[in-house]
Amino acid sequence: MKIFPYIKITRPFNSLMMGLAVIIGIQVADPYWINLEYDFIFGKSHYLLLMIISFLVAFFITSSSMVLNDYADYSIDKINFPNKPLPSGLIKRNVALYYGIILALTGLIFAFLIKNSLSIQLAFTGLIIAILYNFYFKKKGFIGNLMVAYTTALPFIYGASLVYFKNFEFITILSSMAFLSNVSREIIKGIVDIEGDSKMNVKTLANTKGPFLASKIASVFIIIAIILSILPFLISFSFYYILFIIIADIIFLYYTIKLLKNPSKYNSYQVKKMYLVAMFIALIGFLFL
Repeated sequence: MKIFPYIKITRPFNSLMMGLAVIIGIQVADPYWINLEYDFIFGKSHYLLLMIISFLVAFFITSSSMVLNDYADYSIDKINFPNKPLPSGLIKRNVALYYGIILALTGLIFAFLIKNSLSIQLAFTGLIIAILYNFYFKKKGFIGNLMVAYTTALPFIYGASLVYFKNFEFITILSSMAFLSNVSREIIKGIVDIEGDSKMNVKTLANTKGPFLASKIASVFIIIAIILSILPFLISFSFYYILFIIIADIIFLYYTIKLLKNPSKYNSYQVKKMYLVAMFIALIGFLFL
């Protein structure tokens, strides 16, 4: 189907996770948020509209970032992933650029519907950081990893901003966990992409320091994230949070050990995919805090 490449290029699972992270940020920041009314540019309305619109803000801005990432990585993907929609020719490159811009504008339009200046600023900065990464800082290596990690931690902060940052300690922990685990995943992604990155002079840790050292550095970040996941136990007990986090942490640990034993391209690709699964399981657990 002609529509499928346009869905695939947005990496819908990643975009859905970012939308879910916003809702989790709202829920964690204020468990009573569903009892309140919220200000929109067209007047007041209840929590359901806030949930839908804030989800769409994250979904469309993330989708835009994914499309623009593939646009910027066209030459690299021709080497690393020739079957992706752009290098395979299923989507023309100039069409992808316009598609990414339309998705970004759609996300910003939804952001402006919510009458909250701080949340609008956060949505805008998230988009700007993503654009700067895609078109400039990706080739700079580790700083690019930090920028991507920031955009994945931002949805929790954005959600909390909509209810004025209640339960700040939980939001700090969750956003820090997201940041650290995604720094790790981005470093691992550099191992997967090392062939194309080397030819295009992308200064990832894997490219400049080698896969073995890169895997060790990635492991440090994920271990710190796992340690942070224990902190909510000390603040508020939740059986379901413990259950989901234990499952997620086991996956993180198992695949981290597997990576350290053999940081090959194939292993790194499997680890990168399973980290995403673990992140999704952890997201579900956050709902029960």
